[in-house]
Amino acid sequence: MKFAPKLKAICLSVFVSILCATFVWGVNYEPFKAINFSSHTLPVKDAASFCVTEDGLFIIPDYEAGDIKIYEIVEENLLNLVTILGTKGYGDDQFIRPTYCYYSKNDNLLGIWDMGLNKIVIYLRIERKEFKKIQEYSCLERGTDFKIDENRLFIAGNKTSEDGKSYDLYSIDLANQNRDNNTFPTTFLLESYLKFGFDSRGKYEQSIYNPELTTIGLGGVLAFNGKDVYFAWIGDLKIFKININSKKIQFFGEKTNKCYVKPFSSEELMKGYRSMDSKTRQIEKEKMSYIRGIYTTSKYVIVVYEGPKNQRNGEKFWMQFYSIFDDRFRFEVPLPRNFDRRMWFDNNRNILYSLSYQETNGENGSNGHKYTILKYRIY
Repeated sequence: MKFAPKLKAICLSVFVSILCATFVWGVNYEPFKAINFSSHTLPVKDAASFCVTEDGLFIIPDYEAGDIKIYEIVEENLLNLVTILGTKGYGDDQFIRPTYCYYSKNDNLLGIWDMGLNKIVIYLRIERKEFKKIQEYSCLERGTDFKIDENRLFIAGNKTSEDGKSYDLYSIDLANQNRDNNTFPTTFLLESYLKFGFDSRGKYEQSIYNPELTTIGLGGVLAFNGKDVYFAWIGDLKIFKININSKKIQFFGEKTNKCYVKPFSSEELMKGYRSMDSKTRQIEKEKMSYIRGIYTTSKYVIVVYEGPKNQRNGEKFWMQFYSIFDDRFRFEVPLPRNFDRRMWFDNNRNILYSLSYQETNGENGSNGHKYTILKYRIY
């Protein structure tokens, strides 16, 4: 019998040994302490993402404060603020709603997607704690994820090509910016109708504003490995594998019977959107599964999806492993119940981080949230 790799979980939960009912793969979570923010440091108000450098800097866009807070561990399992990038505003080196981030170790580049100003700001890391702004990319289209590799910016967002085709995955060449008009060479990788599972562009164009589609969600997530880019719509466990050079598209994905529930526009979910009832929408969406991340290692393509919540154990995140060599499904395991959708994966050390929060009374400027970083080693 084969078993899945162990995952070390740095968290406050007790030892858990779980066996997914659908498969014979086992997984252990070994207890460690969480990484907490020092009580003497400036806290994060609200965050949607974060990233971690190879030498231990934790970079967190604070979309409520309008800045980028950078922390490091100064005591055992305690984070302290070391610097802040930007302030809130519309001027140079300012942000309105910094939301997504990505750090590329190979390029020494940090990207920040400001959803308030509709742009991605690129910083060059020149010293351990020093970042210099070098580029901006205007990104007016909707988007939910981006990555940087070899001076290429990969964007999971909607963009129309010159011939009028709609795409939801594309890349730009950061090294060949036209500074006269601030444009970049663009490579289109995946048409929108393929992302949403339509047979043709015409059917997609007829359905894109259909509430039954928009209530599920339009976002996507991506990862890369060498010359291959992996992409998925959050509403379907269908992983696209696209070769950057040949543009060849393949896809794979295992919708497990006992764990995965494909999102659909239920009657109650539609009612919740029409009446703007957020509680009803949340209840209905918790009955379904949404793709939250794709990551790669030297052996695996890892897919993380959220929901439905396990009523017995409280877990609501699942992690799937596919072979990096042939895309074949290997196994699926649950993550601990305190896991959160704000994730960062260090594929050099095979560590999955989660920025988790709990409601507080808003003391010390915490805006009602207390954040904790959880750390899981895959080996």
